[in-house]
Amino acid sequence: RLGADVVLVSGPTQITEPSGIEIIRVTNAEEMRCEMVAHAALADVVIMAAAVSDFRPVAPVPEKLKKAAGDAMSWKVERTPDILEELQQLRGNRTLVGFAAETSNLEARSREKLARKGCDLIVANLVGAGGTGFEVETNEVVILDRLGGSVTAGPALKADIASSILDAILEFRQRLGIASPEKAG
Repeated sequence: RLGADVVLVSGPTQITEPSGIEIIRVTNAEEMRCEMVAHAALADVVIMAAAVSDFRPVAPVPEKLKKAAGDAMSWKVERTPDILEELQQLRGNRTLVGFAAETSNLEARSREKLARKGCDLIVANLVGAGGTGFEVETNEVVILDRLGGSVTAGPALKADIASSILDAILEFRQRLGIASPEKAG
């Protein structure tokens, strides 16, 4: 819609692949981290929408675990790399956009995450709100920026929400006097 060269780094998903963009498939958090760091270095805007798990097993089990009556199971886990935090440290002049899925106190918790992660903007949605979020065609979000701006988008189709997010990014960059790049070649 806006003429950008887009690279989508995606974990396993069932979404229809968008046409006209480069798609890089990854299967775990470490692969996603490597691809995001490599591609962010060339980007003007980085949108980190992936819901990467915060923890992973320390030692994955090589075979199926069988259940037995009365057995309790515990797993030793470790934190996965915080991709958004790493991108913030490498950001340079890039516009960094994060996402926040919250169950309560949406704006307060999202503003805290915006500051903690060092994002320029954060797109926040309330998990569990009827008819919005995961596995439905509609959503409602609040787009917050580090200059104190706030825009509510939706409830609307996710394609319309995506347009609102892109508009908020462009408006934020304009407020900072950052020109939007022209499409190359």
